[in-house]
Amino acid sequence: MRKQLEQYYSFVVFNSKYKYRKFFADWDIHNFNFKLFIKYIFSFLIISFLVILTLSVYFTIKTQITLELLPLFVIFLFFVSVMDNFGYFHQNKHLFLLDETKILDSLTVFKQMRILSGITFSALFKSFFIWGVIFLPFILPIIFIKNFEMLFWIKIIPFMILVNVGLSLLITYIQFNVSKIFYSNKKISAMRVFNYFITGIFLFLIPYSIISLVLNDKFVINQIRGISEINVVNIAIEYMRIFLIQDMYYVYIFLIILCIIGLSYLWLYTIKKFDLIEFRNLASNILVKGEGNLFIKSDIPFYTKDVIHMKRAGGWFIEYIIKTTLGLLFFMGMTLPFIYYYLGESPYTSAIAICLILVIPSFQLIGDALRTILSVDAEKNSIHLFINKGYTVWNLVRQKLYIYSFFVLITTSTVGLIVFLLSRSLLLMFLTATISFSFGMLSGLFQLATTGLYPKLNWEHHFEIGGSEKGTRVNNLLSIILIPLYLPLLIATYLSEKLGIYYLSELYLILLIPVILALYILAQFLTIKFLKNKYIKDVFIK
Repeated sequence: MRKQLEQYYSFVVFNSKYKYRKFFADWDIHNFNFKLFIKYIFSFLIISFLVILTLSVYFTIKTQITLELLPLFVIFLFFVSVMDNFGYFHQNKHLFLLDETKILDSLTVFKQMRILSGITFSALFKSFFIWGVIFLPFILPIIFIKNFEMLFWIKIIPFMILVNVGLSLLITYIQFNVSKIFYSNKKISAMRVFNYFITGIFLFLIPYSIISLVLNDKFVINQIRGISEINVVNIAIEYMRIFLIQDMYYVYIFLIILCIIGLSYLWLYTIKKFDLIEFRNLASNILVKGEGNLFIKSDIPFYTKDVIHMKRAGGWFIEYIIKTTLGLLFFMGMTLPFIYYYLGESPYTSAIAICLILVIPSFQLIGDALRTILSVDAEKNSIHLFINKGYTVWNLVRQKLYIYSFFVLITTSTVGLIVFLLSRSLLLMFLTATISFSFGMLSGLFQLATTGLYPKLNWEHHFEIGGSEKGTRVNNLLSIILIPLYLPLLIATYLSEKLGIYYLSELYLILLIPVILALYILAQFLTIKFLKNKYIKDVFIK
């Protein structure tokens, strides 16, 4: 038994070094001390435990919210641990790929132990963090301060840890076989999208709930109490209580351990019998097929080229957009409680404030993501084909604006939906959608126009595209002018609500929609007219 544990520990160390070797290389850490690394990890866990314990004591003494939140919190943590299991296969693809260039990877025992130790250790560590470092300090003050039943809530911790290890082995085994048998890139992508969707919800709800509780937001507290009183949640907890406090508890624990052992042997047999996945069968990038005539003439050649470019860079680009969206959801979860706390009595003002907070950083980040693809100066190597054909800057910007407008529509739809769900008002939904669409289109038009009027013609590397110093300064100046134009909308709405003239507020908002659209059309018309008078030949050949 001791030999097996030492072997297991060796593989855990090996997997850790292999996974984080590039991270340590970036920080010039060449001598990896695993024992020191473990000490840092345990220090972090202890600090996290104490912080959560302090917060739980504070809320348990001050309010009843921790007691009311408890059933929902258990379901939430269980759901988090299950969803994390779905992401393990994608995050650790290197474990499941057949690499015939390495001698160790040709040994069946090595492949078996590496995968098995990787899955089980990851599940054990994350389960310990969720149920030992987050849940335990949360429940302890409730047990001792409120004299709550100790037996059930203490027994639930080892039970959940073992269940999570078993689920991790099972879920990863299913994903492995689906990928190996069907080479299912689409299914893998669908699972990734679902995982990101759940992650986004959590990144929004966690800061939103914590900050709202700190600010004592009555709306959020009432919502939590309402969810905690749902019959499904209470029934699930009641069945779990009956299941865990009866005499058969240790029998169930033994059965779960047997399932874990059985799944482990199933993994060993599968790897020995069918081997790992060949690298070519788990391609993560989208393959662009060359269909049709490559020399077909197009009225919008740059649009076609940029679409192909985005498909080829799909892996990087989609990851960038997803991570940006997750960051915005976390940021929104932090800012919304403050908006409701200070502007909660002004629903129209709150909706416009939420819209502006979402829209302004969103389009700045989208512009940065698309800069190297949609910038006009990206065409410098093929611009000689169009210089003598009377192309204006608008001819290029127009084609690139088509692609940008697609992202504007997605963002506008998302913002409108969020505002509608929060306010249940069609008027506010249409108003915020109008603000988002007009701001996004003007912001994109200015970003693209400045790359066409002031192109960086001496770029050597891909990341330098769209980085003209003059163009960047002009674009920043236009953004500084554009953003304050929307602030009077917020101020006027706030004043009308503060004075109690709600019928005037509604009339003002109704009139505001066509006014914003008219100003947007005027600004776009003037910009387009200016760009039509600037020829590519004059800009690129000075």
